Amino acid sequence: MTFTEQGALQLGWASGGEVNPHVIRHPDGTLTMSYQRLGGGSHLAQSGDGGASWDPLRTLIAAASQLPRIAYRPGDGRYLATYQVGSTSLGIYARSTTDPRDWSAAAIPLAVAGDNHDSLPVLMPDGAFVVFHIQADGSQYDIYSRRSADGIAFEPRLVQQQSAAANDVQPHALVGASASEVQLYWGREVPAGSGDYDIVRLAAATVADPIFGHGFEAPAGSAHNAIN
Repeated sequence: MTFTEQGALQLGWASGGEVNPHVIRHPDGTLTMSYQRLGGGSHLAQSGDGGASWDPLRTLIAAASQLPRIAYRPGDGRYLATYQVGSTSLGIYARSTTDPRDWSAAAIPLAVAGDNHDSLPVLMPDGAFVVFHIQADGSQYDIYSRRSADGIAFEPRLVQQQSAAANDVQPHALVGASASEVQLYWGREVPAGSGDYDIVRLAAATVADPIFGHGFEAPAGSAHNAIN
């Protein structure tokens, strides 16, 4: 019920300019944070004391990129970071590694056609990664997801929300016990361009496409469709 601001984190930079933090907790209590350096790229820092202090290594995930977010799989120590690249028409890329200090593997293009924003990777109970993002359709945005069993190869995207009358942005998933569904929350502007946003919720968003043979069956009446 009460929050106390800790103050600026010391991340190893001589001047300010860090934005868009995203923090996850590992089973052993380690915190991993991805963040953006204005005018620079996407970086990573870790904390072993619950966030009181962070390493100053300024580990680079990807240069010239924005809004990095990260997920971690304890089973094999694999990290998956996603971020956006560009200035007007943006592309979503991912990088995967088992060494949080080495992000030299080739970038994986997740959504590079059109204008794409707001990526968020999550870890599912079966060990798969799912990445949510939005893509422009004219003047408004729709929500999609892509699943990967290994954090490197991704299945075709699934439609989560499409509407010509609404602008859907910043999807955030709450993962539960299901390997094929999540609770999905996002901001919706109706009508598009009005500035009138509400937070909306989808109680069971399907993220595993049964066509790939994962043993999941599509819920009766599901409106989620796989597209290339």
